Amino acid sequence: MGNRKRLSKIKNKYFKYSNIITKYFFKKIRISSRKIRLLNLLIKNKNIITALNILKYNNKKSSKIVIKSILTCLSFYTNISNFNYKNIYINSLQINSGKEYKRFIPISHGKSNIIRKKTSILKISLLYKKKKNES
Repeated sequence: MGNRKRLSKIKNKYFKYSNIITKYFFKKIRISSRKIRLLNLLIKNKNIITALNILKYNNKKSSKIVIKSILTCLSFYTNISNFNYKNIYINSLQINSGKEYKRFIPISHGKSNIIRKKTSILKISLLYKKKKNES
C-alpha cells in the first residue's frame, strides 16, 4: 500500500468516529477570501462563545459574515437534546476563492480595464468535545 493510500485510510478511520457535529459550505460570499483569512487564526479551535465574542468586537466586514455563517451552522444542530454551547468548538474554518465577476471600465483610446469582483467559499465544521467529568 502506498503512502498516500495509507494516510487517506487513517483519515477516514479517524473521521468515522470523531465528534464532528456539522460541516457546512457557504458559497458566493461577496468578499475576497484574503480578507476573511485574517479571522481564521483568531477563532480556530476556540469555543463557540469565545469565538463569537472575538468576532463581535472585531472591526471588519468579514467578521459579520463569519458570525452569520457560524450561527446558521449552529442552527442545524439545535434539535439535538442536551445542547450546551460550552462544549462546541470550531474544528476547522477553510476559506477558498470562488468565482470572479468581471466588470469593465472604459479608458482612453477605446480600451477598457477589468475590475475583478472576487467571491469566496467558506467551509465550517463544528466539533463537540465532552469534558472528562461529564458522562
